[in-house]
Amino acid sequence: MRKALKSLKEDDSITILPADKGRASVVLDTDVYRAKMTELIDSGPYRAISKDPTDRLCRKLSTILRNFHKNGDIDDAVYRRLRPSQKQRVPIDAACDAAFLKLSSDATLPQRTQLSPTKIVDVLKFVLHSTYFMYNGDFYEQQEGAPMGSPVSAVIANLYMEFFEEQALKTCPPNCAPRVWKRYVDDTFIITARSSANDLLEHVNAQHPSIRFTMETESDERIAFLDTLVHRDTGGRLTTTVYRKPTHTDQYLAYDSHHPKSVKRGVVNCLYERASRIVSNPIALRRRNSMSHQRSFRMAIRFCL
Repeated sequence: MRKALKSLKEDDSITILPADKGRASVVLDTDVYRAKMTELIDSGPYRAISKDPTDRLCRKLSTILRNFHKNGDIDDAVYRRLRPSQKQRVPIDAACDAAFLKLSSDATLPQRTQLSPTKIVDVLKFVLHSTYFMYNGDFYEQQEGAPMGSPVSAVIANLYMEFFEEQALKTCPPNCAPRVWKRYVDDTFIITARSSANDLLEHVNAQHPSIRFTMETESDERIAFLDTLVHRDTGGRLTTTVYRKPTHTDQYLAYDSHHPKSVKRGVVNCLYERASRIVSNPIALRRRNSMSHQRSFRMAIRFCL
């Protein structure tokens, strides 16, 4: 096995990458991978820059933090923790405006920080406008959107999407107003008249040029939303079961890994609890809670002890 893995690692004709989800691995021809990366860079919100911007951004961030520290907005501990060490597609401006409105309306903000909403948003803009990466020896700067993997990205995306949907629903024409609108980050579950679905899609896509919704409608009275499969019966009643993508690998945690046994028990318990909470159909739930399932569950827990 080790020889095979070493041989694959040394094979320059292929590129091995972790899948986005599911603990799977993806093997691509290196030429195909490079072509996809080039297409992504050429068509995405990136531009080539002449040199590594790390030093420049560290100096700028240090100046911002030094001014905060000098004015008493942050204490010594926070300043030392945030000060950078040398050498170590949400619309950004609109998202920062939404964050400013949210912060300005928060009466409890002074209890948590001495920074004003303006100063917080200034730092936020700096963080969101300082995204870059290196590929094939060249540096590229991201010009639009929040950076993937950044802790602040999910927060700012949520703030903006909350502002976005409030405006979209407030201005929605009566003929296509949805009966139900439930969103989790960038996935939205909507119930609306079938005849007005396209009108609603056009309306939300007209709100901002950087935000584009796509639409997936139910098929065979079923539609997936997150890890839930929503079913509609003949009477119009909605029930839910667990949904798994076609690419799901059923891999969660290798049993022979060096994790504490409590973590392994937690994985089994979590999966069982998720099924118990998501499955709303009494018949399906009884089927899942049958004696055979109960025995399998107890056996799995016992092996993890």
